[in-house]
Amino acid sequence: MDQKASKSQADELQKLFKEVQEHETDEQELVNDQKSHDMQPKIDVLNLPPRKEVHRSHGKKIKLKLSKPLQRLMFVIFILIIVMIAIYFSTVGFPTIFS
Repeated sequence: MDQKASKSQADELQKLFKEVQEHETDEQELVNDQKSHDMQPKIDVLNLPPRKEVHRSHGKKIKLKLSKPLQRLMFVIFILIIVMIAIYFSTVGFPTIFS
């Protein structure tokens, strides 16, 4: 009879222990749900700015497209400037800083 009483007591204790664990996990889930709900930003849908204004505010990169003839012209002008500087310093001479 003692064995039946001890088994029934053990079964009752196990049931109580499981109930306590389930209750604790339920409370933790409720707390986690409340935290995640509180962390989400609250957006007032009625006071949002128009889409046009939101997307206009993004900074756009400036794209400079140069046609092939304009690229060639700029390259030729750059080369001419370098040649003119070289001719100037070859006739005048380089200034000496340490003399």
